[in-house]
Amino acid sequence: MKGINIIIMLLLFISSCASVSTRLIRDQQGNIVPGSIASLQKVKLGGMDQWILIRGYDVSNPILLWLHGGPGAAQMPVAHHFNGDLEKDFVVVHWDQRGAGKSNPKDFDEQTMTLEQFISDAHELTQYLKKRFHKRKIYLLGHSWGTLFGILLVQKYPQDYYAYIGVSQVVNGYAAGEIAYKWLVEQIKKRGKTKDLKRLERLGTPPYTDHEKYVKFAKMVDSYGGGMDVG
Repeated sequence: MKGINIIIMLLLFISSCASVSTRLIRDQQGNIVPGSIASLQKVKLGGMDQWILIRGYDVSNPILLWLHGGPGAAQMPVAHHFNGDLEKDFVVVHWDQRGAGKSNPKDFDEQTMTLEQFISDAHELTQYLKKRFHKRKIYLLGHSWGTLFGILLVQKYPQDYYAYIGVSQVVNGYAAGEIAYKWLVEQIKKRGKTKDLKRLERLGTPPYTDHEKYVKFAKMVDSYGGGMDVG
């Protein structure tokens, strides 16, 4: 069953990357809900086109900007499946950050994926949403990596947000990496997996400045039962 779910999520992701529209919001009779909004569009942020998904049953509801994890773990493909109920109380805005999902063109420069640039992009998007929907402030939700720059964003621009919600909040990334590494070594030795131990030794100890190394490490932790965001 888990394998089937992974395949379904992968197909949803591929479909989302190719899609240029989102399904309309309808009631139980199949009629479009009056005053609802369902939009998939690109906006210019930090000098490049980036994509946002906007969905809500009532366009006058408060705005909730969702910062996904990763970096690179776009959530548009599964947003409605897991968080569709939020659309009843908020106008939910999912954003494919630079280098993720639909905001990852062939000529994309990964060197622009800096913490400062993500904060700047998010601030620019916030101003766009406030102006478009005539809001004085919006709500901000960060997940995993999104909490890392999300909390810095509200610290720098508190006047833009009613509240900040942290999901899987990053508190101390360095300490978390050290704990995960020690735990993984223990698990590998318990199971006598010498090949995995050598793979881990080749990666070295965290923190990893190389994203590819981080992903390999996170997948190893996950394979031994310690869940990590591997975006």
